[in-house]
Amino acid sequence: IDLNSTPPIAWFDNGCGLDVGGNTTILGKNSSKPWDKVVPGWDFPNAIIRTSMGIINVDIWKKANFDYWGDHVKVLNSIKSADDYDWTNARLSEQGNLASWRWNNQKNVIRVMYQFGIWDAKTVENLGAVRR
Repeated sequence: IDLNSTPPIAWFDNGCGLDVGGNTTILGKNSSKPWDKVVPGWDFPNAIIRTSMGIINVDIWKKANFDYWGDHVKVLNSIKSADDYDWTNARLSEQGNLASWRWNNQKNVIRVMYQFGIWDAKTVENLGAVRR
C-alpha cells in the first residue's frame, strides 16, 4: 500500500492500482487475513489476490458482504477497460433480502475483477455485464 499517495493506493504485481477513496482499513492496512476460502470481507487486496489465485470463485463471491464496494472504487492502470461493458445490470446474486444499495454494489466487484484481468468476458457477461 502506497501510503504516501493521496489517496493511498494498493498496487499489485500486475501493475494495477486500487483506489478506494482513502479508506486504509479496506486496503488491508494493519491487518493480516488468511489465504483461505472464507467469504471476502473488507480487506480488498486480500480478496482480489485470493480471487486471482483461484482460492475463491464467483460462487464464494455470491455470499460476500458488499458494503464497501461502492461506485467510488477505482482501478488504476487496468489490464482491461471498464468502458468495454455496461455494468448497470451486472450482479452476483438475486436481490432477495439485500438492501438495494448493497445489491447495486455487486456490479463494482464484477467490474474490478474484470479490470484486473481476473474475470474474463464470458464470466462478466454471464453475470449481466453487457458489451458496448
